[in-house]
Amino acid sequence: MEYEIPIRKISDWENKIFLHPNEQGYALISDITANAISSALNIKPGTESVRPESTGVRVVNLMGENRTTSSPIIAGWYILSCKIDAVTGENPELVLESKTPGKDTFKQKIPVKAASMETFSAKVFTNYEGYGYTRDYLTLTANGCTASNVLLEKMRASQKPSIYGMCSYIDIVSPISKGELLEYIK
Repeated sequence: MEYEIPIRKISDWENKIFLHPNEQGYALISDITANAISSALNIKPGTESVRPESTGVRVVNLMGENRTTSSPIIAGWYILSCKIDAVTGENPELVLESKTPGKDTFKQKIPVKAASMETFSAKVFTNYEGYGYTRDYLTLTANGCTASNVLLEKMRASQKPSIYGMCSYIDIVSPISKGELLEYIK
């Protein structure tokens, strides 16, 4: 698939694809990919996609036991979502950070703007590996609130969280986006 020629035709493409794509850069790449697939499959513009029954997108919940990720997290964009069970203090926040202290560790304080029993989500960017981030396990701490159903997933094209699940599962509820691979549930 050819990316370089169409990307270089876009004005200020350098700002979108610097060392690595930013949010607009990933959107540009996904549009090029979706258009190439649509063309190869002879799908006409404006055609509504039909989602076959009992299909969804495979999601991996990277948050494991004791609010620590199940594996070291590679650099990139993620979505953190959870149910806020109770707000117990002023200025509630979630803190997602590297487990191992040292140089180029990750730490993001996420203000919780949700009431008790509401679902909350936030975008998370680790920074680039070798440029302010070192691959590591991440831990989650809740300050001034309690949370359950914590889901940390690689960001989907919609930039919206999936339905909560544990380990690896197929989300058959959330809307799908162009370019997402559908799997049948067994």
